[in-house]
Amino acid sequence: MICRITNPFNIRIYLLRRSISRGELRCIGATTLEEYHKHIDNDPTLARSFSPVYVDQSTVGETISILKGLRQNYEQYHGIKFSDGALETAAVLSDQHITGKFLPAKVIELIDIAAAKVNIQTVSKHIGSEKGKLILDSEMEKLSVEGSSEQVIVTDDDIVEVVSQTTKIPKEKLKESEEQKLLHLESEMRKRVVGQVHALKEVIAVVRRSRVGLGNPKRPAASFMFVGPAGVGKTKLAKALAYSLFNTEEALVRFDLSSFHQGGQLIEAVRRRPYSVILLDGIDKAPPELLEVLFVILDEGKIMDAAGRLVNFTNTVIILTSNIAPVILLQDPDNKTNKLSYDHLKDKVLSELQLQPELLNRVDESIVFLPLDPDDANHLVRLKVATYLKLGPDGLIN
Repeated sequence: MICRITNPFNIRIYLLRRSISRGELRCIGATTLEEYHKHIDNDPTLARSFSPVYVDQSTVGETISILKGLRQNYEQYHGIKFSDGALETAAVLSDQHITGKFLPAKVIELIDIAAAKVNIQTVSKHIGSEKGKLILDSEMEKLSVEGSSEQVIVTDDDIVEVVSQTTKIPKEKLKESEEQKLLHLESEMRKRVVGQVHALKEVIAVVRRSRVGLGNPKRPAASFMFVGPAGVGKTKLAKALAYSLFNTEEALVRFDLSSFHQGGQLIEAVRRRPYSVILLDGIDKAPPELLEVLFVILDEGKIMDAAGRLVNFTNTVIILTSNIAPVILLQDPDNKTNKLSYDHLKDKVLSELQLQPELLNRVDESIVFLPLDPDDANHLVRLKVATYLKLGPDGLIN
């Protein structure tokens, strides 16, 4: 018997509980993790009677195998063919860019939409022609066999178009190869970040080193400690990095550690969006228990959540920030008095802040953000004013 448990106070649940406790019934229940904790864990009888089996989402490789197994069914239903490239692209792009759902469900929905879209486009293209009448008079699934000698194939371009419409990410960004993305990384980020030349170069160097395979594959893709006073561009650089790597600023997941006390929120956020930039603001205010979770993530690139599921952080970029303004930067913000090199200045700043050595030793790079010089500040003001001038009466950019 298979049942879905939703309300423990329902009379059916009472009968179910009694039958199971007496050994009169064997039952397999299917529910979400939230429902399980809410309804089963809180009921001693049901908690003793059921042995939980956690089913995690499939990997990209497993999803591609699932799609190949389902291919024939969807090809027959829609009367089209899927190329191998389309299935592989669907698995990769849905994993990276479609959030709030899990594999393989979200990729199956994606190829279903793409197939329907291609069918509609094919019919629309031939409306009014003899070929169109043939398509409309016959069953659409016979299009490739009886209706025309032309084979209708769903390609990776069709998949990219559907993902682009769903996520609002430009098609050109989705098609961009890893090599092209790394090649244009610096120019793309310079369009979005004013000043902070040293910080930008160090971030790009670490990301490129990781993406070409020189980093540790068992750790997060990259990790940084951003240090500097508020308002100098730490968050802006993190947003630019999220956009450049994952094609949208929504890939930035931000937590304020001054009011953040549950490592489970961080783990769940990455489980739902494994390709993301994690910005942890105010690391100097983080509680000790959160630091312990962070140490595990930075060391191993994975961690178990409360339900016993393994959550992978190897596709994330982790950025820790400290807004404490070092005295040396407050006394000499332009570095005109001390005239220190950037590396020497960084060493003095980090030693002054006295951040935990075990934390600094685990990140790939610690980066000091200097106050903006007058030219950069003027440039930033001009950009902001230009943006506001483009705003229409509804508050949207024209």
